[in-house]
Amino acid sequence: MNQIPEQLRNLILKQPGEIFRTDKEEVILELRKLGVNEESQLYVFFKEFVITFYPSTTSDEELTDIMHGIFMSTEFVQETWGIPDQYICLTSAEGEGCYLYSKETESVYDFSLEDRENFILSPIPRWKTFFEFLEWFLTPVH
Repeated sequence: MNQIPEQLRNLILKQPGEIFRTDKEEVILELRKLGVNEESQLYVFFKEFVITFYPSTTSDEELTDIMHGIFMSTEFVQETWGIPDQYICLTSAEGEGCYLYSKETESVYDFSLEDRENFILSPIPRWKTFFEFLEWFLTPVH
């Protein structure tokens, strides 16, 4: 099973608000509804942690918690923008862009609606893993 690397865990522990998950059963149901593999980094992360607000100095996007909008955002990008079912939207998608997680490869993509056709034909991940993406998102820029 994927374990959260210590460096990433330390970044998560510095985030504001209540960060530890208490509603694990509900989260497991939500993850299953999205078709997320139990061995995946996304599953491991959301089973343990809540995203209340993760401020980022590297991104203007705000990450969404699994219990507060990921399913709706994912449905939106799939139905409205024609994004394939293998992708989960990690943000709100309000600004015609979002971060997409691949259930098949665990890679994360920096998606822009204006590049939709290129993405559909030949998606190129920006981060190879979900943990790599989170570490980038949470590491302060100096």
